[in-house]
Amino acid sequence: MKYHGFSLFFLVLCAACTKTGGGDEKLGEPVGVRVESGSSTTLEAAFAAKQGLDAAPMVPAFASALAKAAKACPNVGAELGDNAARLKGTLKAGKLKMDPATSDTPKAVACVATSLEGSDLGQNAETPLVIELRVAKKEGSK
Repeated sequence: MKYHGFSLFFLVLCAACTKTGGGDEKLGEPVGVRVESGSSTTLEAAFAAKQGLDAAPMVPAFASALAKAAKACPNVGAELGDNAARLKGTLKAGKLKMDPATSDTPKAVACVATSLEGSDLGQNAETPLVIELRVAKKEGSK
């Protein structure tokens, strides 16, 4: 299914997202998007908000913000390889506030977090967000 030019799908990718967002708050089902990263790499990201908050209305804005971040950080696919990166943040008054990158965060992943900072996701709620980012598998690969 296409949604504002982006493929929309639900991922098992972020199954751990449904547990907690870092505090004791439980997170809801993750919602996933795929975006081109400007090279031949496609990124998949799943994000989860607090349980009970419908994350679906945030998908178009999140996909757009992620697409811009992927273009601003062209090495993210190469740095991720077959690994996944987990980013954490908070949505407050519709704006995304990302947690600071740690010293072991790959540079391009930190770049994505910085690029997502301040993105308007159009949901006027306060919620933790957990984002899991990885390179999409190519068709026919295992």
